[in-house]
Amino acid sequence: MKFTRYIFSSLVGLAMLAGAPAKAEYPDKPVKVVVPFAPGGGTDTIARIVSTRLSEALGQPVIIENKPGGAGMLGTRIVSTSEPDGYTILFASSGHAINPSLYKSLGYDTLKDLTCIGQTATQHIILVVHPSVPANNIQEFVAYLKENPGKLSFGSSSQATALPMELFLALTDTNMVNVPYKGSSPVVTDLLSGRIQASFGALATFGPFIKDNKVKSLGLGDNKRSESLPDIPTIAEQGVPEFQATLFNAMYVPSKTPKPIIDKLSSALQQMFADPEFREVVKKAGFDPVGGTAAECNEFVEKEVDKWATVAKRAGITPQ
Repeated sequence: MKFTRYIFSSLVGLAMLAGAPAKAEYPDKPVKVVVPFAPGGGTDTIARIVSTRLSEALGQPVIIENKPGGAGMLGTRIVSTSEPDGYTILFASSGHAINPSLYKSLGYDTLKDLTCIGQTATQHIILVVHPSVPANNIQEFVAYLKENPGKLSFGSSSQATALPMELFLALTDTNMVNVPYKGSSPVVTDLLSGRIQASFGALATFGPFIKDNKVKSLGLGDNKRSESLPDIPTIAEQGVPEFQATLFNAMYVPSKTPKPIIDKLSSALQQMFADPEFREVVKKAGFDPVGGTAAECNEFVEKEVDKWATVAKRAGITPQ
């Protein structure tokens, strides 16, 4: 009798296992990509381009959610404390690697709480001024700043654009007033109106306004000229040889996210950026496509954190 009950129980158990639904394969629902800046800026632009193609690769909707505030730290903090299940992804800019040098309390550990799934693109950073500023190159701008110490203001959409300006001011022994904004769009608006006189920003952001002569370009931050605007010289070649800065974007998930999910997301990004057609779309939007593995991205970010820590120290900036 006992043997019969045992057999019956075993059969019931097997039947329940057979009828149990298999664990869904990731992803089985929409994926959220958090952009820690306002809509319309450079990071938001490339995030939407990448997310559209990522949605096709994953077979699920990829939804952009803008969470501006705290120099990108608000949105980053949200992702760092989210469920590590691959359904909440951070699409960050260079500020992610810069903020540790500027703030004592981020609310997360940049390198320990988040892991990179892949770099997406880089952008030339460019110094632009309002047409009313009587300078057409770096030498003339430096001379004008020296004649008007502290009288001009510059807009910064994040520390990724503020710190390069601080470095520039330190290297040229000049000064301006920093006016911080939540995103690139309001910076552009106030620069076009003349409320601020200068700004560092992505070439993708300011390129159209440069072509329409609504702002004047003085120099690129990188040590090489842009393919799209080859006539714009670099700042380094105009008498400030030690200046070098570019913007980059990358995607991150909480560090405790299972490796198979990280691998799947990273593989999807690598395949996207290996596609010549997609790379051309990225280029036309004003970005230089990158791609690469998760390991390569994490190594790159670590180096950027160290680099900007050195730059901040040299510029006399201490974490607040």
